[in-house]
Amino acid sequence: MTESKVATASLIIFILIVVLAFTIYVLYNTYGFSVQTEHEKQLLRTGVSAPARIIDIAPGGGRTKGGNIESRYRLEVQPEGMAAYNVEVTTFVLIRKKHLLVPGASITVKYDPQNPTDVVIVQ
Repeated sequence: MTESKVATASLIIFILIVVLAFTIYVLYNTYGFSVQTEHEKQLLRTGVSAPARIIDIAPGGGRTKGGNIESRYRLEVQPEGMAAYNVEVTTFVLIRKKHLLVPGASITVKYDPQNPTDVVIVQ
């Protein structure tokens, strides 16, 4: 191969790597993946399911992480056999699912039966 062909091939490879990296970055920040703390993961595994209604939403600090945005939700949790109660939950929500979590929406949560105000939104 001549020197100019090697340079051209190297440039093409470099451009492909840059385009691939940019594409991965855009997809990651657009679609992302669910970000949960260890505590939230544990509660999702062991908590009790209950219906809830979103009362209000506020920004949770404006942070984003992997296609997720932090938001603060005020919820009315309606556990079976218990009186309904209000709780505030700050969590990262997938940007692509944020349109589903609006005031008045019915959602599912999991709560700790030993501490019912410890709640996580099931996404």
